[in-house]
Amino acid sequence: MVTKRRLPFFLIPPVIAFEVFLLSGSWLTYRELRNSSESRLWFRRNFPRVLDWFYGFEDIASRGQLLGSRRKTQDLREWTGADKDESD
Repeated sequence: MVTKRRLPFFLIPPVIAFEVFLLSGSWLTYRELRNSSESRLWFRRNFPRVLDWFYGFEDIASRGQLLGSRRKTQDLREWTGADKDESD
């Protein structure tokens, strides 16, 4: 007969704490990316794949309104200076 191996009881609280830590960190990062263009620029320079995931998640969460794609276009225009008036 094969017995199941179970996680020892003393390891359960640290595993739960680690999962809560990861979830909290993910939520705070998402909130920061959603509210700050400067943070998105920092992520673009240092972790571009994370920013692409953020834009993709925004597209999925907006249910067809493509908010992530719009935000990405707006950010690129802002960062490259394409939205400034050339008449100045």
